[in-house]
Amino acid sequence: GFRAIGNYDLFADKYISVPNEPDALVINYLLREKAGAPAKITVADASGKVVATFDGPSEAGFNQALWNMRVSAPAGADANEARRFRFAPPCPRGNYKITIAVAGQTITKIGTIRKRIEE
Repeated sequence: GFRAIGNYDLFADKYISVPNEPDALVINYLLREKAGAPAKITVADASGKVVATFDGPSEAGFNQALWNMRVSAPAGADANEARRFRFAPPCPRGNYKITIAVAGQTITKIGTIRKRIEE
């Protein structure tokens, strides 16, 4: 008879599968209604120095933005300089002040970078 070589069984939900956690600080926020412009997210270190700024989604309901835990390239940076910042080492462990400004509202919370597995 004919025999197939390889694993052709269909396991369905026999094994639990979950996505990997993002290599980022996850920022969650809820909006009652869709905003007309993206959320402006600012991250400052313990001394108050702004280390990153980026846009987040502004849809009605649950929104999620990811900070890659790296210093942002300065405004007007060319492509090579922006690439250098994108692959720079992550910011040090500690607390960071995260400010979300959207639809005329502003909220600030603390986010923490903890020790990484590879440290």
